[in-house]
Amino acid sequence: MKIIIFGLGSIGQRHARLLQQHFPQHYLSAFRSNRTARNNLGILELHCWDEVISLSPDVAFITNPTAEHVSTAIACLEKGMHLFIEKPLSNNLESLERLSYLTENLRKTVYVAYCLRFHPVILWLKNHLQQYRPLHAAIYNSSHLSQWRKAVNPRSNYSAYREKGGGIILDQSHEFDYIRYLFGPFSLTAIQAGRISNVTHNAEDYVDLLLKVNGLAITVHLNFCSYFTQRRIIIDFADHCIKADLIASVITEYRDNQKKEYCFPIELDEIYLCQLHYFFNNLNNPGFMNGLDEARLLFKDIISLKQEAVS
Repeated sequence: MKIIIFGLGSIGQRHARLLQQHFPQHYLSAFRSNRTARNNLGILELHCWDEVISLSPDVAFITNPTAEHVSTAIACLEKGMHLFIEKPLSNNLESLERLSYLTENLRKTVYVAYCLRFHPVILWLKNHLQQYRPLHAAIYNSSHLSQWRKAVNPRSNYSAYREKGGGIILDQSHEFDYIRYLFGPFSLTAIQAGRISNVTHNAEDYVDLLLKVNGLAITVHLNFCSYFTQRRIIIDFADHCIKADLIASVITEYRDNQKKEYCFPIELDEIYLCQLHYFFNNLNNPGFMNGLDEARLLFKDIISLKQEAVS
């Protein structure tokens, strides 16, 4: 297959590198607006749509800035491509109906990439929650935006700008995806969010939420203005408690005044690679997870949270 990548930022380069290393049977190219800085992966660069049409790619990886996802996706669908869209789906609800219409009528696969569904800790929790009913869950995700891309001023990146799809709610929407995946569709009970540091220009840098899933209360704290980096899930059950650390890839089970650890040594590349295999193995499977129908439902919930946060 011929694959074209739109956007060679950090995540686009990761996908491109993994495609080169593990899927050499596919022909890889990249669409870039920057004609001066050549990529260091040796990938053919295209700079206009006439070149894209001439190449006639089978699959588009959309890893450009969030605010450009849907317009790029629609243009690629109209040229007959399957889509791999990096999360989040967009920064607003505009043109989603057009995207859905084209996807259905052209019978193309549209996958929205939430790679944490392939994290071994999330997979372990998914299995555990099918056996035990939770009483309460608490989710914590904190980091500092300046540490994400150390060579880049955080306020020069789209993450710092609300209108470009930045802010903690969209940027760290992994949490909302795995909440829905693990527990089910959620509703909002309470929210507090805002900009309390100078890491962003005008986007929210923290949010605290209380969500409900079929009577289950889930507290969520997200921020990217903290120098303490964590990504944890704590779930209380009637006779035990689970602490899941997604960074260390360790689950700790507390039961009868004893604790037991389950370790899942894994590199980040392996999680992305599992996702790529899933995508290619399900290109013609209408029931695959995180297809456009499922992703759009999640995205509407996330946009509702975003609107509550800035109102």
